[in-house]
Amino acid sequence: MPNNKIPQESQARKETDPISKRWRKAKVTATRPVKENAKLPPEQPLAPDMSGILWENAILLPNNKIAPAAPLDAAGASERYMTDLLDATFFVEEKEYPFVSDADTTDTDIRYGPFYNKDNSLINKTLTDKIFNTNLNELVTPPRKKVKCIRTFSSPLLVDPDESLDIETGLLNRDRSKESPAKKPLADVIDENQNLIKRDKPEKDEQKNFPYFPGFRTATGKNISFSEDSLIKARRSLDFLSPTSNLSPTPKSSDPKQHEIDQLLSVFRSVKREIFPITRNKEDIHTVFSTFKYAWLSCLTQIMNIRIEDLSTAGSEIEKLVVASAKERWRRNPHSPLKKIAEKDEAPGIYLKLLVVEEGTTTLGVSDGVYALTVSLDEGLRSVAKKIKVGTIIQVLGASSLLPRPLSIEEAYSSRTPVLELRYNGVKPCLSGPLGYQPVCAFIRSLCSVRMQGGIVGCLSLKLTKVIHSKYLMNLNGSKNIIEEDQLEGAVERIEATIKKMCLDREEELEILSTVRVKKFVQYEVYSAYTQKSVLAHLTIWNPPTGLSLLNKTFLFFFLNTSPYPSTTGILTLTTTAFTIIKRLP
Repeated sequence: MPNNKIPQESQARKETDPISKRWRKAKVTATRPVKENAKLPPEQPLAPDMSGILWENAILLPNNKIAPAAPLDAAGASERYMTDLLDATFFVEEKEYPFVSDADTTDTDIRYGPFYNKDNSLINKTLTDKIFNTNLNELVTPPRKKVKCIRTFSSPLLVDPDESLDIETGLLNRDRSKESPAKKPLADVIDENQNLIKRDKPEKDEQKNFPYFPGFRTATGKNISFSEDSLIKARRSLDFLSPTSNLSPTPKSSDPKQHEIDQLLSVFRSVKREIFPITRNKEDIHTVFSTFKYAWLSCLTQIMNIRIEDLSTAGSEIEKLVVASAKERWRRNPHSPLKKIAEKDEAPGIYLKLLVVEEGTTTLGVSDGVYALTVSLDEGLRSVAKKIKVGTIIQVLGASSLLPRPLSIEEAYSSRTPVLELRYNGVKPCLSGPLGYQPVCAFIRSLCSVRMQGGIVGCLSLKLTKVIHSKYLMNLNGSKNIIEEDQLEGAVERIEATIKKMCLDREEELEILSTVRVKKFVQYEVYSAYTQKSVLAHLTIWNPPTGLSLLNKTFLFFFLNTSPYPSTTGILTLTTTAFTIIKRLP
């Protein structure tokens, strides 16, 4: 049968794919062409970046390098599809983001400006040179027109400072219609007999008077007055802007825990005063506090050393250290993947390294070094949740979002809403590493640590030893059937005969044939090439490369999925996805 009658289905991509968009439609090419006589470096043992599977009692391998990749395609192919997403040896050419069209750029705004040239370029050189070369002395500023003053009754008016102010008491009379209260002496005086006369206490009626700020009225013509309590509160609220605080020092506590809390609050006030003195809303306060919190954690070792020395200036040294670290973090403005995930600006399944800041049985508190959020655990992780302690760095991949709508980082943190659901196969503790985004896309796991129905596996090193079966999946307008390899031609002939019996035009026949989708899948028997323990598994490869034998060869498989259904045979079943990448190892 001619091949043009059986259109091949390109692997469909779903919007709910948990893997990051940056690796979708990735066309992988080598950074430099491989010469025939080029000398390859000696082979090195296979080991991942962070291979310590602490929950599976695996041993960290001494070397962290992978042998150079070999081309996966057949000899003579025009393009080489190979990648090294663990140590970034090869360059990945992304094809996900299209080129920006002219309608989406700022050129549209420039076209309506005075410097647009329709002939050659966006900037009219003649006009710009004329403006740049103009003598500024020749430009005469036109006289300004005098603004007419319009008086209305609703506009605020200036008042005489002495209009309602008692000269001796210095108080404002709220009711001008009444006479001023009885004048009281402002200070103690001495009579003729050299006896000290005490000042009388003000009566209750005088408490209605308020300090007066002369010069302004409200829009309705009322005087502006403030109570003493309001002035005190206002001075205290603006006290952080002054270089020296007028507040009385708080008494020192004998409790060491309370003393540490007081020191934390004092350092936080200093950080807030230096970085963001005027906060507008809760999100600003949350941002400043998160910066302070992780600056303190990053300097914790130095803080403990300063406290051990027990110097008199330990408090000021700790404050200078944390403030400098917070300023540096604020200046670098690190990107927070958790914030972008909560706001629906980032795919939830990207590869991250997170710090556990709160333990739990069903949920965990994790941080990317900038913000902290709550995540949920699946059934596999809940069984080992007691082993996940505070301070553990975990590698996360293939998580799914739990938010129905975008949330701000402050709202998601304060409401304790789980933002992500972590899957067992996508979580693995590591020893160290920078938090947040990673320069690679996955981490390697051993086959014995992969659990059925545990979600997506980032990377596996597998050796294909046996072909179990090779079949085709035929999809005819939503009706799916599995066909043996030797029965494919007969099935296609029956479909063509049925279409001809319908007495349709050639175009209508081709339209019906275009709805037929045929996908080939081959199931292999594989073993793990990553650990010495041999574990048997079944791997289904959809649309395998033609003309290339995969048997008895070792490959790195990125982004494999486990079967969502329980296995009847007890053998782990893996399958490739639309974003699976295969790399051959020597």
